[in-house]
Amino acid sequence: MEKSGIYNELFTKYSNRPLGDHKIIKILKFFDGKKFDSFLDVGCSDGCLTEVIAKKIGAKNIYGIDISKEAVEKAKARGIDAVCADMDKDKFPFKSSSFDFIFCGDVIEHVFDPDRIVEFIYWALKPEGSVLILTPNLAAWHARIFLLFGYNPFSCSVSFKNNGAGKPFLLNSGNNTEHIRFFTLKALCDLLKMNNFCINKKFAFYSTTPKDLPLPIYLFVDIVDRFFSIFRSLSSIVGIYAKKL
Repeated sequence: MEKSGIYNELFTKYSNRPLGDHKIIKILKFFDGKKFDSFLDVGCSDGCLTEVIAKKIGAKNIYGIDISKEAVEKAKARGIDAVCADMDKDKFPFKSSSFDFIFCGDVIEHVFDPDRIVEFIYWALKPEGSVLILTPNLAAWHARIFLLFGYNPFSCSVSFKNNGAGKPFLLNSGNNTEHIRFFTLKALCDLLKMNNFCINKKFAFYSTTPKDLPLPIYLFVDIVDRFFSIFRSLSSIVGIYAKKL
């Protein structure tokens, strides 16, 4: 199956984004008092979160990109100027220096060529424009424990088809089959710096613990994950807010 087909299936299965999610609340809080006229969401999905961020930052011109045709159609229905594109191979949509702010949430781990997507973001931003990138943390506390005992980290799959290979049985979940690249906080910082971005702020988030775990395990993992989100290098999800130099 081609990558676009995989993402269409995943969009159908996981299209309801929880707007009460911890990282979304934290992101919106960060944007208190910040205003951007033109806004692009790279990996906009159905546009639900795009709408929320656009309202928070007062954006008048709202755009999106997603690989899923179904997602793009739903985003368009919300009034978002969305296009369907594979950021690994398609021609860059939009014009250069078009946006004041770009959001790229949980997308960069899904592409084969992260340099290309970062170069696109730099190209698409206006001078001194800003970007916020979020991604799972390869060096998260649980990933370190898994590796210590010879398991693959939860977010790292060796196969699109057999994503449970090498993972603990209880964490053989089907929602991480599409991760392709993996980042630590330092790796994401370095990649942005190498592409002429200035790092302004680093974020740490806890994850949404899979609710199909047995209740005692779910509660334990959730509490521990929240605790380790205090430490950026150990948190489940990391983020970088950076400006174009």
